[in-house]
Amino acid sequence: MRYLLVFLALIPLVFDPAADLPYEPPKVFLITSGIFFSLLVVGVLFLIKDQNFSRRDGSVAWHHLDAAVLVYGLTLVISTFLSRDFWSSFFGSEERMIGLYYYLALFALYFFVRRTASENDWKFFLRTTTFVAALGSLYAIMQWFNLDLPSLKHAFPLYGQTGPTRAFSTFGHPNFLGAYLAMVLPFAVYQFFSDSNQRWRIAALVTSVLTLGAILLTYSRGAWLAALAALLWVWFLSKPHPRRWYVERLVPIFLGGCALLAVLVVLRPMIQDLRSAAVYRVVSTVDWQRGSTLARVNEWKFALPYLLERPIFGYGFDTYYDVAILREKDPRESSPDFQGADPSVADRLHNIFLDIAWASGFVGLIAFLALLISAGRTAIERGRSELLRPWIVTVTASLAAYLVGNLFSFDFSLSGLWFFLLLAGLRARPPV
Repeated sequence: MRYLLVFLALIPLVFDPAADLPYEPPKVFLITSGIFFSLLVVGVLFLIKDQNFSRRDGSVAWHHLDAAVLVYGLTLVISTFLSRDFWSSFFGSEERMIGLYYYLALFALYFFVRRTASENDWKFFLRTTTFVAALGSLYAIMQWFNLDLPSLKHAFPLYGQTGPTRAFSTFGHPNFLGAYLAMVLPFAVYQFFSDSNQRWRIAALVTSVLTLGAILLTYSRGAWLAALAALLWVWFLSKPHPRRWYVERLVPIFLGGCALLAVLVVLRPMIQDLRSAAVYRVVSTVDWQRGSTLARVNEWKFALPYLLERPIFGYGFDTYYDVAILREKDPRESSPDFQGADPSVADRLHNIFLDIAWASGFVGLIAFLALLISAGRTAIERGRSELLRPWIVTVTASLAAYLVGNLFSFDFSLSGLWFFLLLAGLRARPPV
């Protein structure tokens, strides 16, 4: 198990600059291949009755979280068989490759990790992740300073016309990089405070700083909010406090957030036309009448009638593109970084809940919500222990980053992988 987790932790660094699609397909291929190969090895060891795979203890007993994962998986299987395009739903689009086949690998990974992962396995996974996140963040920062590999120059050409290129590292898209780093950030903080090796604690501190810097340079508003949510989650829940403590801190944070939004709204007319990608991304957060924010709103409005046409099991994975090409782009959806409206056509809805409803209907959405509720129950049950609390808070902070970031985006290879690893982590013993 240790080798598989370390292998999966290294996946973010993988890309193929010679390929037409250098980022997502290689990652998906390695993730699925690694999982299924590991299952094959485990099957062989089980057949020869290797004692390392004997039952460990009660921690691997059947749990309501396992049932919730299984039910969600069954809804995805049914929705794929009833989808408008079975093969597209099963294998995913050529660009994404995230169809039922990929999710079946992740479901298998969840139960595999739950069954066999030890504290030391998780420790090696976190240490490898710290190393990978630091490298990925450093490369992203170098990109922002226009220091990039020649073969990847202009790999993300829609940005950087009015300022430095949005950092995307080895992910191919700034939003993907930001989402991944926001999920990793709580674990870097956890490792800084809990790792028994001082060198790794220093490495975790360096990774935290680099990660925060890279998140800022992605100009991804979803990643900014996700990282903020994760850090606030860790700060508020790492230790139990009296109710008054939470009120004294939540009220100023809420009022400060409202004041910041008010300032942005007031200043928007004066700075919205500045030829700066960074300023545009910040100001457009409160501008629902133009830019990518308007594009998302229009996209959601456009998709809603189609969702109601197939409300039970939806359309299947990666089938939205065929409908999205029918939407007429509003000229106000333009960005200062390219002329006219965004020329890209979304192949998935930029909201995880709507995206799940599209792929698997409201049955799948209900199953997903039930899974989140079960995860919350598990966190509350285990978080009561003083020994387990820091680990559970870290895992749930990463889950919070996943959900907050995906309110404006959708699953990709690594976010899906991490989601199921985090679910397994809720029942894991804390790394030593």
